[in-house]
Amino acid sequence: MKSIKIITALSMAVGLVACGGGGGDSASPQSTSSLTFNLESAYKTLVASGQTVSFKIAASNSCTGSATFTSSPANISTTFEGAAAVSSTTVYNFNYTNCTPATISETTVNYYSTNYLPLGTAAQGGNYLVVNGALNLPASIKVGDAGVLGSMKRYTNSTKSTVNGSTQLSYVVESDTATTALVTIATKAYDASNVLESTQLTKYTIDSSSKLTAQSITIQYANGTNVVLTKS
Repeated sequence: MKSIKIITALSMAVGLVACGGGGGDSASPQSTSSLTFNLESAYKTLVASGQTVSFKIAASNSCTGSATFTSSPANISTTFEGAAAVSSTTVYNFNYTNCTPATISETTVNYYSTNYLPLGTAAQGGNYLVVNGALNLPASIKVGDAGVLGSMKRYTNSTKSTVNGSTQLSYVVESDTATTALVTIATKAYDASNVLESTQLTKYTIDSSSKLTAQSITIQYANGTNVVLTKS
């Protein structure tokens, strides 16, 4: 029996790259849209509304199965790092058919500013991430665009006494249909010595109504294992 745990990489995204809305796949893939899209608005809409998305899992070590991620609306008033904030909870459930353990469940609490920009996350098991400054979510993107979103510092817990890594986020916009584009968010996770641990590529469609729809998540680990989650 194979074993795999992919929660850690997924939990490093402050809700930005781990969840997405439902909806169908694009009808006419690989057309080039001339439209511009508002990634900031699309992201805020996703955070404010909450979503559930289901995936099929296939991994290079022969693990297969399914996963469901459920994020509640970010409507709980709270504070984060001394500032007014709102929070949401994301629950990750994994079910494997030929791996151990057969099931994995984890919960994270994601924190946002009162206008739904990411601040940080507290993950089950101790990881505590804080956005460095602010993430740059562009209000206007088009096919061919790419850029840096920002970074986060990772601690072992909320006391922040021990740094155990960092996360760098970037994006690229690619062709999809005449009215949609594909936005891929790259999340690179580094350990405390700045050695790359994993790269997570989360692909969304974005449309002119500022809606993000998750299509797939690919996680590439430094040890050579690759995991692909495809929307089911």
